[in-house]
Amino acid sequence: MNRRSVKIVKEAMVSEIERSMSKLRSPGHPKPYFISYLARDHQSYNVWGRYGSVATERRDHKRNCYTDLRVGSYKYDQITEGGLEDNSEDAESFELIDLPCDNNLDATRFCLWRLTDAKYREAVKAYHGRKARDVSYLDENKGLGSFRVASSSISESKIRAFNIDQKHYRVLVKKLSLLFKAELDVKNSYVEFQADLETKVFVSSEGVQRVWQVPTFQLNIYFWYLTKKYNQDFSLNFVLAD
Repeated sequence: MNRRSVKIVKEAMVSEIERSMSKLRSPGHPKPYFISYLARDHQSYNVWGRYGSVATERRDHKRNCYTDLRVGSYKYDQITEGGLEDNSEDAESFELIDLPCDNNLDATRFCLWRLTDAKYREAVKAYHGRKARDVSYLDENKGLGSFRVASSSISESKIRAFNIDQKHYRVLVKKLSLLFKAELDVKNSYVEFQADLETKVFVSSEGVQRVWQVPTFQLNIYFWYLTKKYNQDFSLNFVLAD
């Protein structure tokens, strides 16, 4: 994810939050008082080989969004038990978390609109469910607020594109995996290199904006050493994260 991608995703998020906070309504039901989006863009590269050759090589790119939408007020909303039961895989919104990876602003806004609309309907249903439970059960935490206001702030870390020297890591995997080819007592082995870059973009209706990245690099080496005296698997894992 580069700076242009981040700008497009942030623009879509801000626009949809403003629209939803002012227009997302259903007569007779509570309106949203807080909305936040957390977009997660994940890019990865993997190369796997044995005996001095590359067996598989692939690049993946996916982008999705986690949405927190609350109805009612900071004093009382739909969240119960700290939200531990939220985001069920059976919920309609779970099927709508994917975002386009090609930086299409209109398509990104459309996806956020559908996701937000589903989250709103789920929030309203949960709100009325909580109200119904309050009729029959005592809420021991009634004196506590449901949420706390956060001060508006904007921060953005340095954004780096996912530039991987694939040729370099193909050669590395070939050279390392070739070392085991001449070892007759090694019955099975492989070498795997994995690079990941996750870019996160957070925007909320309170004016909070955050952008940061988490790069990770992994090198995995496996071999099975088998002799008359020994039968042992060995795995070496090296991880570098920023």
